[in-house]
Amino acid sequence: MDSKNSLPQQPGTSAASNTNTSPNNKATTTLLSDPAFQAVHNALLLGWSLMELKSRVQITASTLSLDPGVVINILNQLTSTQPDS
Repeated sequence: MDSKNSLPQQPGTSAASNTNTSPNNKATTTLLSDPAFQAVHNALLLGWSLMELKSRVQITASTLSLDPGVVINILNQLTSTQPDS
């Protein structure tokens, strides 16, 4: 490549990392530092965690409502079919 046509590189950067020249590429790092984005992200994580907890409680409640003998038999079958770790 001709040295007249090449773009000057900033100190400490490689040619591979210099391929994105658009100013819109700052959005990936800007979003992580944006307080509004962090608040929305935290709200989504909280909602996800609550749904997971609700599901676990429902599974435990439905398991406890079953006949204990049936649950013990199923658990014994599951543990006997799993390989030793």
